[in-house]
Amino acid sequence: MVGDPDESFILRGVSQGFDIIDPGATVLEATATNYKSAVGRENFAMVDNQVKVELAEGRYVKVESKPKIVSALGAIPKETGGIRLIHDCSRPFGKAVNDYVEIDSFSFQTVDEALTLVSPGAFCAKIDLKNAYRSVPISKESQSVTGLVWPIDGEDTYLVDTRLPIYPDSNKS
Repeated sequence: MVGDPDESFILRGVSQGFDIIDPGATVLEATATNYKSAVGRENFAMVDNQVKVELAEGRYVKVESKPKIVSALGAIPKETGGIRLIHDCSRPFGKAVNDYVEIDSFSFQTVDEALTLVSPGAFCAKIDLKNAYRSVPISKESQSVTGLVWPIDGEDTYLVDTRLPIYPDSNKS
């Protein structure tokens, strides 16, 4: 990594967490309510269980005061059973976490382009990096915009997400 143009960015992010918004941004306070898919009778127990897992793993952390942005939680049923928990950073419109993010344009290699790099007789593999993705830390400054609220022991409790959320498929909750 010595000499890599992104060396300081990567080392700072790994040691102190990555900024998901500009640290100097003026953030307006905003709160979105959780989706029915998360709080409704059908999925509540599974969402509650997943929130407890996130807390136990240190990815969610209880906070004493309300974060600047509190985003909605939703749940999408998995084909294999259970749910995928969605921390929707696109709501509320105009004041959401995503409204403070500048996205650089890029494109992925096509399968055809990737195949030109494979030699005859080579083996290929596919891996799911979902768990690796949830291990990427968010900086303390940016955690102020990763808020969510969930009833814990019967009382609404503010939490912050300390890790990059899993990007949902194009599905909405």
